[in-house]
Amino acid sequence: MFSRRPSRAFLQLPPDLWFEVIDYLPVTSVVHLRAVSRYFDRIVSSPVVWKRLLRKVKVMLPFQPQSIASLSAKATESLIRRALCLNINWERDAPMAFTNTLRSVERPYMIRLLPGGRWLVAATKNSEDDVYAVVVWDLENPIERGGGCALLAKCRTRTAVSHLVVRYMKFEGKMGIVIATLRQIGENPHTKTEVCVIHISLQDLEILSANGIPPAAPFKLVELHKTRCQIAYMSIDGTVLSLIHRPRTIMFIDLLDTATPKRSSQLKIHVTGEGQRHSLQACKLIPTQNQVLIIRLIHSDEHTSYSFELFTFPAWGEIAKEPIPVHHDVFPELAASSFSISESTVIQATSDRPTEREMEENCHYAAPISIFAHTMGPKGIIHYQIVPQLIRPSRFNAPTVPPEHIVPNAIGQNPAFPQPPSAQNYPSYLPTDTPFHIAPMPVFPLAAMQMAGYPSQLLNLPGTMQVGVNVPGLRADMDIGMEDVGEDLNEPLQPYYTLPVVKKAHYWFEEHNQKPAVLPGAERSVFWTRPTETRADSPPMRNLLAYMTRPPRQRQKYPTGLRSEIPDREWEFMQPPGVPENQMGMSAQDDRRLKQLSLPPEFVDAVQAGTQNAAFDEGSGKLCIVAGKPAHILFLDYAA
Repeated sequence: MFSRRPSRAFLQLPPDLWFEVIDYLPVTSVVHLRAVSRYFDRIVSSPVVWKRLLRKVKVMLPFQPQSIASLSAKATESLIRRALCLNINWERDAPMAFTNTLRSVERPYMIRLLPGGRWLVAATKNSEDDVYAVVVWDLENPIERGGGCALLAKCRTRTAVSHLVVRYMKFEGKMGIVIATLRQIGENPHTKTEVCVIHISLQDLEILSANGIPPAAPFKLVELHKTRCQIAYMSIDGTVLSLIHRPRTIMFIDLLDTATPKRSSQLKIHVTGEGQRHSLQACKLIPTQNQVLIIRLIHSDEHTSYSFELFTFPAWGEIAKEPIPVHHDVFPELAASSFSISESTVIQATSDRPTEREMEENCHYAAPISIFAHTMGPKGIIHYQIVPQLIRPSRFNAPTVPPEHIVPNAIGQNPAFPQPPSAQNYPSYLPTDTPFHIAPMPVFPLAAMQMAGYPSQLLNLPGTMQVGVNVPGLRADMDIGMEDVGEDLNEPLQPYYTLPVVKKAHYWFEEHNQKPAVLPGAERSVFWTRPTETRADSPPMRNLLAYMTRPPRQRQKYPTGLRSEIPDREWEFMQPPGVPENQMGMSAQDDRRLKQLSLPPEFVDAVQAGTQNAAFDEGSGKLCIVAGKPAHILFLDYAA
């Protein structure tokens, strides 16, 4: 007799076969498969399944300081789910967030988020006894340990810090968090600047998270640097501490050196031309190619411009005076200030041992470098990006700048630059297939914004000294500085950062009554604005916006409930009276890279009462804002 009972022969198949079948399924189908039966639940719960699915994820992953192999199936699944949810949510017209408030007697005034979004470092002041400190929060405290967010460790700083830098770094054989603080010590005329670098291991943080006691003091002193010079900028890249001593000196300190004092080197950038005043604004070390990216302002009586330069990293113990830049990019047509650079140059890999194909498809997991600045005329925000190229080192000819032409004359409009002795005839290339980058047109409630359409940055001819000059360029799909020879398949490709930068967007205000602040990221960033006329330490926040470098893949319609729920406040997203069109005839609203972030009513009251600082991690989608009176940390998770 024929049986109507369903066959269970598939349950007899070995798990290895199901692993191969699951490789052809999308992540959502794998999640649904787990609900079919206990048998499939056991198979899908295997770490092998999620490690294989992880290699198929094509969106940015939250950074993980530990290896992929050490992640459990639950942790790997959470990693994939968070990455996909954040990617979908950030492309919405109004991204939504899970919110929480971190309350403590330690009043924060400056915060930083570590990549991955689990650890938050804050500079705090105790309102009761005026004790200053840096504290470490765990934003992902497990449920079995109490859940929510927990304050784990505190280290006193004696006085308030003016700058705070946090990174992952291995010290004394342990991976952990390195924290650099900058503060003024002493009184005039004996005022000094102190840079203190401390380290706390992730192992000790896990012990503290489990309510345990570490075997030794959790914080270790890495470096204590004192100087009478004014430090304008501080950064940590790899294991090197970079300090900009005003006006034009950059000092590098090896944090892993065991000697006292630690070995160091310096770059002393010189001034080209008479009547100029140069000031270094920011720097970023690129360890993979042994170079330093420097941003400096160039002042003269007629113009104020800025430039991006790449210098060779000086050898330890060397003081490089008047070094020659390897690459140079000058922008004399626009005055800008308050430069900010995205921190990480590494994208989280999907495997501990990716294949050559995966390495090439992801540009060896090298992240673009985003540079944001405040423009003066018109007042707004401009975004540049340095995208790494895959090159073969033996066949790459980096353009050089002769000593007599350190700063070329950009189209002869700025007398602060020396005139080149002769002009060369360049072939006339027609970049007909070069696309246009369209800047979207968001509208702030109190001041509408204008839209700028412009062509992509043209590439200069290889091997010439006219770097950053407005000359006819090569097509964007052509190689730079590559010899016309057959490919050497035996030599591996390597990522390489080079100038000129690519101009991605430029937004400006019709009314100059807002001052923007940028939380930069390689692909995702956050802008917030405050009134220009106020000089308070905690000015009210006027707008909070999400920005993505790449436009969303497709336009989707979402219900109006996803927008702000506060129509009577200035946070309502208002439409412009007229929408201009760009050079391609596309409406500015079709480019949805910049959009407003909604806040719950209690958060709106807090940020309008006063906003001191904010931090954002683009990989995990977590945003923290120090706001309110008294100040608390407002926590928003856009991937929950």
